[in-house]
Amino acid sequence: MEIGINLFSVNQALNEDYFKTLERVAECGYRNVELIATNKHGARFGDTIPLPALKKKLAELGLNPIAAHEGIMPGVNLNEVDWDSIIKYNYELGVNRIVIPILRIDTIHDTLTTAEQLNKIGINCRENGIQLYIHNHALEFKKEDDTTLFHLLVENTDPSNLKVELDLVWVTRGGNEPVAVLEWLGERCDMVHQRDLKKDISYPINIFDELTEADKGLTYQDLHMKYRRPDLFVDLGTGSFDFEQVYRKIKQLGYVKYAFVESDGERADKFRSIANDLNYLKQYI
Repeated sequence: MEIGINLFSVNQALNEDYFKTLERVAECGYRNVELIATNKHGARFGDTIPLPALKKKLAELGLNPIAAHEGIMPGVNLNEVDWDSIIKYNYELGVNRIVIPILRIDTIHDTLTTAEQLNKIGINCRENGIQLYIHNHALEFKKEDDTTLFHLLVENTDPSNLKVELDLVWVTRGGNEPVAVLEWLGERCDMVHQRDLKKDISYPINIFDELTEADKGLTYQDLHMKYRRPDLFVDLGTGSFDFEQVYRKIKQLGYVKYAFVESDGERADKFRSIANDLNYLKQYI
């Protein structure tokens, strides 16, 4: 298993100076990166940064582009995205894993429709040398008919077409146990995202225990933004996440290849923070 960083961790700096930010990430000691496709305005970084220049810069810095988050803007259907161009761009960049970072599913119908779409996109990816993944947040673990929307989505997609990059803390926020979900996913999960949870908070960890009656009428997107709570996340090792227990099990399972740091929220010095995160996580890898 290797450590990497999702570049959303330094999103603000990335928007200000992309290449300088990559340099500072490398200086922190990272060698594996997970790219993010869009800037804070929703435009693709690739529209302003030539692919050959980015590929050269990554090579110069010794940064391996393991995966790329290809976000879908709110209100945009998965089928409305130019996946052919996205797949071609990532393949030429040397990225062979595309991750859809958020799935706005509210109902069983939404979930089954999304599963059908993901199967088709996953086939397209696989036929062109790319593996498709989804990344979870908390609300995908909404319970419906003795299961969750997350489990229903996974059960209705082909393992060869879709894998899972499991965000361990968002699993906890969704009222589930990370180890139990990892065991259930099996080899479909070979990448995880790692955050840490603030020790003392004034609201429930389980997001579903927080929701009000009025929240029931809100969409996934509105609920997610309302309860995203960046203040919940802290530097690795300073919160309540049980690294020893979870990573002991991850090692026993043996199929997780990459653990990506995702430093959400504000810090006094984001680069010092992600350097500390890397050094802390090394104890368990």
